[in-house]
Amino acid sequence: LRGQLGADLSAGDDQAAERTCAELLAIEPAAIDARATLVGVASRLGRHEQADVFLQGLSGAPPQVRAAAYESIADAAWTRGQRRRARRIYRRLLSEPQSEGERRLREVKLLGLIAGGRVEARVRRIFVEEAPRVPTTAEIVDLARDVAELRTDGLGYYLVGRQLLAAGDYERAAQRFELATLRTLPTVALSRELTRALALAHAGSGNYDRAHDLWRRALTDPALEHDAREWLERLTFLRSR
Repeated sequence: LRGQLGADLSAGDDQAAERTCAELLAIEPAAIDARATLVGVASRLGRHEQADVFLQGLSGAPPQVRAAAYESIADAAWTRGQRRRARRIYRRLLSEPQSEGERRLREVKLLGLIAGGRVEARVRRIFVEEAPRVPTTAEIVDLARDVAELRTDGLGYYLVGRQLLAAGDYERAAQRFELATLRTLPTVALSRELTRALALAHAGSGNYDRAHDLWRRALTDPALEHDAREWLERLTFLRSR
């Protein structure tokens, strides 16, 4: 049933996902994953009161599970044009404990909402669209390029670079990250990740000197210090081969 639920969600079939969750809960009433999924399903189907009830039912769940469920309400609200509600939820989530990755994603969504217009439309398409309309990697790169042209900061170049880095295109990813560095990024979490991603891209492309310089500077950031020390050791080894 969990496999079926994944297939339902991948197909964007919320009604089927709702039925599968019901079957799961009939077998395992305490299944937190199914209960959390129902929050997003109800929100996307426009059943806001029901979504709130499901969310209240997660009162004993781990904070990150509740936050992810709450975020699914914001995502659904955004796709339905309820921008103020979505913005309010993202802001609230940013004030709660979370991983660096979760913070960055929520910051980018909020930046898109605040920007409005064409930037908002592209950020929403990249990060909030549900299956089966989820954009391909090539589409995401094109959308992120548009963001780079529309904004004066480095957000668009950073988003392009992330896609290229994930695809293993290290040289072009480094080029985009360098452009993002020149323009700077609007939050501490995004700036920190840009430093890490830029160093990884240069290491992957064989530009060990630039990667070494970046990781040396990253030693002063407590959040990057562990990665920096590990990568400085790796670079020493790579240079010796």
